Amino acid sequence: MKKLYKTFIAATGITLMVASTGFTAAAAGFSDVIPRYADSIDFLVSKGAKGMGDSSFGIREEIKRIDAAILTAKVLRLHTETAPASGFKDVPKRGQSAVNALKAAGITSGKTKTLFDSNSPITRGEIAVWIQKGFDLRGETATIFKDVPKNYLSAVQALVANGVAKGMSAENFGINANITRGDFAIFLHKSANDGVVTANILSIQSVNSTTLKMKIKGSVTDLNATDFLFDNGLEVKEAKVTDSTLTELTVELKTSIQQEGTKYTLKTFKGLDVTGVVSFTIPAGNGNGSATGPAVIRSVNFSGTTENPKVFYGDVRVDVTGVNNLENAEVKGDLYLKGNTEVTLSHVTVEGDTILEE
Repeated sequence: MKKLYKTFIAATGITLMVASTGFTAAAAGFSDVIPRYADSIDFLVSKGAKGMGDSSFGIREEIKRIDAAILTAKVLRLHTETAPASGFKDVPKRGQSAVNALKAAGITSGKTKTLFDSNSPITRGEIAVWIQKGFDLRGETATIFKDVPKNYLSAVQALVANGVAKGMSAENFGINANITRGDFAIFLHKSANDGVVTANILSIQSVNSTTLKMKIKGSVTDLNATDFLFDNGLEVKEAKVTDSTLTELTVELKTSIQQEGTKYTLKTFKGLDVTGVVSFTIPAGNGNGSATGPAVIRSVNFSGTTENPKVFYGDVRVDVTGVNNLENAEVKGDLYLKGNTEVTLSHVTVEGDTILEE
């Protein structure tokens, strides 16, 4: 089975269960909530969602784009207070910071440069794109919906592959149908909590024999030394955030002495499996211990598409034995190619050096 990944979102919560009904405490207060929606609505209520004012949650009602934006930004824990102005002229004050953050993170671009269309309902296709981008969902499925155009295909495929969404029928996803408040709750809840959740490590660099610099995708709070578990006896003694943007943060770790000639691998972060650049090696004879471990990427996972090129942070090593072409990717570091010195790079941008290895 193909392993699927989601960007790590730090989240904690307590759910109170009413054993006799299967409803959570919050969901039980709404007259229209049936069991399959209960956990998801309880989750959304914990993020600030409210009912319709008539004792119902409105599980079959549409949700406005502005309300979807506010809740999506909260679940993603975006830096809403520091995001630059979106430029949209129709966003009410209550949702401006959320929309600013969503645009800055590349999750939405609005309807036009100046129109977000705040009060219109959001479609299933539009929310699929938001969720795929926000949670960095990846994956493919054999399920083909007749109503999904090319510009929505990767988003819908990712949601279905990760078990976040199903079609409205066997043949149609309902790409242009307005999403209901109930289904929106399920989509967002499953994206945040289900599947294989991982921490995406963008880079690890040894600054000196007792200091590491690490970039992590996403927004994380309450960072502690005990959140980082390395192998080979490397102990993290202190951890602090030195820089933070809307989509990533830079962390400095104080460690026990990193031994020359030893490869260290980050096994877990906050108890979660990790993906990306997870290892580094201190070369023998390198006095200051400076090193960055290239991420090993399978050739089948390297190439993107013209519409959605792949982006890799840090150094990358690809075994291209038997591979003739890599395409549509950006490497923010050095690119190591092993096994075929004749491989062709099409629309591949490398910020560092391209190194051919026999």
